[in-house]
Amino acid sequence: MKNLKIVLIFLFGFTIQINSQTYGTTDAGYPVVLYDDGTWEYTEREMDGEEVSDNIVVMPYPTFQETLAASSQKVALPKIIEISKKANDITDEMNWFVQNELALNEITGDPLILYLEDAGLPVYTAGALARKMIVSGNYNLIFYSDYELAIDLVAIYNQTTGETENIVDFSNYALATKFKEEDIEYVNQELTWAEIDGNLLYISNSHRTYAKSSFGENAYLTCINLDNLEVLWRSKPLVANSRNFIIYKDYIITGYGFTDEPDYLYFLNKFTGKQLSSTLLKSGPDYFLEKNGKLYVRTYNTDYVFEMK
Repeated sequence: MKNLKIVLIFLFGFTIQINSQTYGTTDAGYPVVLYDDGTWEYTEREMDGEEVSDNIVVMPYPTFQETLAASSQKVALPKIIEISKKANDITDEMNWFVQNELALNEITGDPLILYLEDAGLPVYTAGALARKMIVSGNYNLIFYSDYELAIDLVAIYNQTTGETENIVDFSNYALATKFKEEDIEYVNQELTWAEIDGNLLYISNSHRTYAKSSFGENAYLTCINLDNLEVLWRSKPLVANSRNFIIYKDYIITGYGFTDEPDYLYFLNKFTGKQLSSTLLKSGPDYFLEKNGKLYVRTYNTDYVFEMK
């Protein structure tokens, strides 16, 4: 048990009440239990009274090299034309969404907790807290994680059947085959985004520090067959540390960038994982959204609009 004074230093991101017990997270993202006597402790993997699913499938350790899939599907090279580029105020992220009438298919924070409770879905699974939900087609993809224990799960909930089809454990994707020991606190590659297209799950994971900290083994996109959870392809490294990616026609549109590193927009072949094109950006990309054939790209300090043909 730890004293409440330490909790006040962390400052809790949010708290929720479950079974007459209060749970919360620190600003660093660590899940904690709050007690009536003013003390707290980190949550355990298996929480008393909380649902622990028995259909969790643990993904094996992935390759950290590009592994492409074979496909007979012909995919044309993408054609994009820059329409506009302007500096943003860095912190005006919400204005960018509103002014361009864009919406991200993501729910986080208190609205997510309320949704899960109303839908009868667990806020915790295997001791990991629900962090966000991505609405992808007919599915809700619920991300559960425990940053302290490096737990990363995705629950695949079918909106039509009302059933959770799989809970996939990606914890083995967290650490590359090599990394700098002195940077161990920063090289955990968390799941960042996911989309479902047909029977395929596309998922990205990355760490938010320099590529050299994991010797370049960072920021991958992986394509998984949901029928058997077989990995069909895994992209080359350093293509996907943006906050989201999108599926557009035959492409995966994603990006990578970091301080003092090149910043790029990438188009990948969604059938094979092969990189088809790269476009240099002024700073690291955060969001990609498509509307009426136009690609809106939000980077750290610059907003772009491209026409896609």
